[in-house]
Amino acid sequence: MCKLQISALVIAVVVITVTGTAMGAGVTRVITPDNPTPGSTFDVTLRITGLQVGGIVERIPTGFTFVSTTHAMNQTSVSGQNVIFAVLNETSISYRVRAPAGGGSGTFRGEWYDALNVTRGDIECKQVNVVTAPSASPAESTPVPTPGLYLITSIAGVIIAAYCCRWRNRDE
Repeated sequence: MCKLQISALVIAVVVITVTGTAMGAGVTRVITPDNPTPGSTFDVTLRITGLQVGGIVERIPTGFTFVSTTHAMNQTSVSGQNVIFAVLNETSISYRVRAPAGGGSGTFRGEWYDALNVTRGDIECKQVNVVTAPSASPAESTPVPTPGLYLITSIAGVIIAAYCCRWRNRDE
């Protein structure tokens, strides 16, 4: 086997191995309390698994206000109702939100991006109802898997290997 073929095979194996690891990536959202009172602040915690380098974009519902975060401010950006977090080996990120003074409800939405494995996923939406009496139970969402990613990257690795071998044969 030529050196180029071996290199292409190694690349294909690395792509397949890394993709298998990336399938465990995900983010879940916990809101405490899940039914805040009007004008109160409450905590949103993002639990991160399998995401070494990437980003998270949280969309806070209209009427709700971002207050603060425990995440490094040089890795956090707020633009309107979007809060963007740069992720570097974190397992969780927490931030505080103020509920609308007039009550109401809204849906928290978000997505994550894995820069190392070039994958993304949605964070399960969470509806929050602003009520007159607080609720003590936290609500947890589950990650949404990216279907077919393992198959797609495996096929891409094989195509790259075949192309490299074909290109190598032209030079001879």
